[in-house]
Amino acid sequence: MKKKIFLYFISAVFFLCVIFYGLMIWVLRASYTDEVITNIKSDAYTIQSVLKNNQSDAYVSLMNDIFISKINNGIRITLMDKNGNVKYDSHNDHATMTNHGDREEFESAIEGQIGQAIRFSTTVRAQMVYIAIPFSDSYHDISVIRTSYPLTSIYSFSNHIVNYIIVVFGIGIILSYLWSSKLAAYILKPIRLITNSTKRISTGYNSGDVEYHSDDELGDLCRYFNEMNSYNIKKSDRLMGSNNNLSSILSSILNSVMVLDKNRKLVFCNKSAEQFLGASFTEMENKPFIELLRDYEINKFIEDFYNERKASIKEIVMNDSVLRFNLYSNEGLFNEFKEGIVLVIQDVTEIRKIERIRKDFVTNVTHELKTPLTSIKGYIELLKDREELDNATKQRFLEIIEIEADRLTDLINDLLLLSDVENNKGRIEMFKVNDLINEVIEIMNTISSEKDVKIMCLFDNEATVLGDKNRFKQMMINLIDNAVKYTNPGGEVKITTIKDEAKLYIAVEDNGIGIEKKHIDRLFERFYRTDKSRSRAEGGTGLGLAIVKHIVKNFDGIIKVESEVDVGSKFTVIIPLKPV
Repeated sequence: MKKKIFLYFISAVFFLCVIFYGLMIWVLRASYTDEVITNIKSDAYTIQSVLKNNQSDAYVSLMNDIFISKINNGIRITLMDKNGNVKYDSHNDHATMTNHGDREEFESAIEGQIGQAIRFSTTVRAQMVYIAIPFSDSYHDISVIRTSYPLTSIYSFSNHIVNYIIVVFGIGIILSYLWSSKLAAYILKPIRLITNSTKRISTGYNSGDVEYHSDDELGDLCRYFNEMNSYNIKKSDRLMGSNNNLSSILSSILNSVMVLDKNRKLVFCNKSAEQFLGASFTEMENKPFIELLRDYEINKFIEDFYNERKASIKEIVMNDSVLRFNLYSNEGLFNEFKEGIVLVIQDVTEIRKIERIRKDFVTNVTHELKTPLTSIKGYIELLKDREELDNATKQRFLEIIEIEADRLTDLINDLLLLSDVENNKGRIEMFKVNDLINEVIEIMNTISSEKDVKIMCLFDNEATVLGDKNRFKQMMINLIDNAVKYTNPGGEVKITTIKDEAKLYIAVEDNGIGIEKKHIDRLFERFYRTDKSRSRAEGGTGLGLAIVKHIVKNFDGIIKVESEVDVGSKFTVIIPLKPV
């Protein structure tokens, strides 16, 4: 910048010197030429006057005297006849000179005017100014008197002026350097401050205000820069806050979120997407998505969206999970990748499972309610239509109706109980687990004795639990009842409690028929039965384990199942112990 300012100053001084020199030379030449013309014109008229008054034999002698005096003054005198032939010349032998009839000044003089011309003379080898006047001298046959004077002196003077111009130019260079240095320092100081501040901003640092105070345009520039910087800092803070909030939100959601650019390359993904793809974002950034997930169906789905640009949803089963792929155009979301897409992957396995369970529940409830009602209605119609039936038969029909009604009542009661358990309704109190289990065993002894199944207990130290005592009791009844039902006569059911510092483990284990592995995942679904015919024969409603699962959940616990066909089953309830 400093060099440019200096060059501007030097260029200005140079052009000023050139213009000044040109104007000066032009003025001097014009003035000098006018003066020369006036002088030689006067000399021409003087010669004319002398010649008119001396038309005699002394003419030649007189002309020689005049020539000598004018030559000493540098003036050249030429006398010509009417045809342009030179009769006399003060600087050359007229006999050897060419005809001057074509000269501009001669032609004007012959026409009776004063001729004037400036040109280079090949005779004297110099730039000359010529004046020619008409003259009538029949005695010596002279028609034109011409005087001329060389302009070489003005050129010599011009060259002399150049030396002064060079000196002035040198002084101008020195002054230009001093002025340009001072001006450059004045101009460059705020620019340098702004440049340094801008560099710091470009590296991501807050540069602070530019400290420069002036009332001129440079001061305004610095002030406006500070205002702009302050505005950008506030805007950057807002954007950073928004980005942090967005990143936090995207990182915290369970769905996988990915952004692909127009070239199908990954430009953003959240933590869930990293887990889904099995790599960190830094490892996957700007890599083609087809290389990150090699699945033909998914990649075709994405490619079709790029071509159609319409929001699209597709569910795909991967590794026993149901995944919903949602594709959106990212306009307005990630503006720097307007031609890309946003891919959101949602695991809907549980949703689909719940939908299936709900559908099965409705079907099963309808079936479970319809079966006893149909039976009751059928036997009632028989009693009404068959009056000839004996009392024994009628009594048997009434007993069947009573059994089906009890079955229907049990089903409704279990449904109501399940609803209460799901809504976590109940009374919270402290109770001792071992004592409560002993109460349940006393209740179940009658059933187990009838089936010849032995119930054994192995209790650890007494544990006190905070929760709904009646719900806990119902849970144990259902677990022990199931164990007794599916244990063959002569078998045994073992109940174990183990307590550590944080948890209580309650295990109900039998050596009964066991459960096939394919059924274990669905055991706690409503109305799910591994052996429907045996379940109905044992009098179950199909809701017992579903109730158990929700009661365990209400105690913030979990339940595990271990089973082997013809070996037995083990249900383990794990409940966290809360401080008393």
